[in-house]
Amino acid sequence: MYRPRSDHRWRASDVTARPGPAGAPTEVILLARSIGRRSLDEPLSGEGHLGLVFQVGDAVPWIMQAGPADGLLRGTLARCAGGWLATFAAADGALWDSGARLVLPVSVLLRTTTPATSVAILDRARLDTIVTAINERRLPYRYETGPNSNTFVRMVLEHVGSPVPVLPSTGGFALRGWDWEPPVA
Repeated sequence: MYRPRSDHRWRASDVTARPGPAGAPTEVILLARSIGRRSLDEPLSGEGHLGLVFQVGDAVPWIMQAGPADGLLRGTLARCAGGWLATFAAADGALWDSGARLVLPVSVLLRTTTPATSVAILDRARLDTIVTAINERRLPYRYETGPNSNTFVRMVLEHVGSPVPVLPSTGGFALRGWDWEPPVA
């Protein structure tokens, strides 16, 4: 299991959850899909892109993903009013030759429920705190080795108290960057 290093800049108090509505548990769902394809004539890449869904009770879920932005690894958080599966499956830029959106098959790699009495993320503010803390590290995006979108997902899992597998069941995808660790100074 990956363990956070001491060089992470956030504090446990930044990510500790508050009790949910009526003690509602948080469901955490780890998703994977292909990164896309070069053209419509080619098969989907075997490389995987991970995302996380956070569902508290019957509330509208939130999805967290990451990718490159101006050379840096940047995470985003979006409300899934249209459903988390459709949100994650719609991949902007997944058709590389045109930058078009593709709707891609999605695999659920891990589905766990974190009780409201333990460390859990229960609202937008707590999710924002974690995503912002990782973004503020200004990590350079490195597709091949990490840190990349898969690294970002693993870092979020670590800080919400969800199980973090050494390498999740991949749904048939290669997950570059999952095991990236910051250099030791």
